Amino acid sequence: MDAAFTAEQDEIRRTLRDLLTRHAGPEAGRAAVGRAEGYDPDLWGRLARDLGLPGLALPAEYGGAGCTATELALACEETGRALLASPLFATAALAAVGRVAAEVVGTAASALERTVEYVRGREQFGRPIGSFQAVKHRLADLYVRVEAARSAAWDPDSGPLALAQALEADRITTAEAVQLHGGIGFTWEHEAHRFFKRAAGDELLFGPVHRLRDHAARGAGLFAADRAAAGVGVR
Repeated sequence: MDAAFTAEQDEIRRTLRDLLTRHAGPEAGRAAVGRAEGYDPDLWGRLARDLGLPGLALPAEYGGAGCTATELALACEETGRALLASPLFATAALAAVGRVAAEVVGTAASALERTVEYVRGREQFGRPIGSFQAVKHRLADLYVRVEAARSAAWDPDSGPLALAQALEADRITTAEAVQLHGGIGFTWEHEAHRFFKRAAGDELLFGPVHRLRDHAARGAGLFAADRAAAGVGVR
């Protein structure tokens, strides 16, 4: 169990990950986006009925599970890991920016984990390509980006900055994932491109990153004109 989570939170994460591993693989994902709904209604029904995802953070008196935004963030990160197409993303967007950031981080983390697994097994010149120093450095940089984005996403006060950091980490990580998979990473049959497309779509929907950072900076009064307009002394 992760020391940062309670036993109940860790159980939510484990249960959801197991279910998505069984029912939301690459082929299921391709089939889901081809539906008129844009997702798999049967799987969404199971997630809603058995796990209560839509009402996870709603009070029990309103028919929800009575959990907190932390549990919703856990769920969002797991659905992001699985590239799940579902109405949960819209629910998260309405709930808080940090929950969207958590799903974006989940996508980046999953892309990184799959890439690490691939370079461990792919051999070149008689040795795994993951043993090459240049590859190690690239993966280490990606790990730092993803973990920093995860920390920001779990900070309730980060707001747009957390989303900006998550989107940037996702874009860079998924692009590197395609590159590090080599030629197969560019093929339609491989799933690397699906992570890259999700990252690109998320940034188009919620970004761009520089606008989110600009919004946060203006909100904090970091620009002289904004401080003057607010009546704050400028030196």
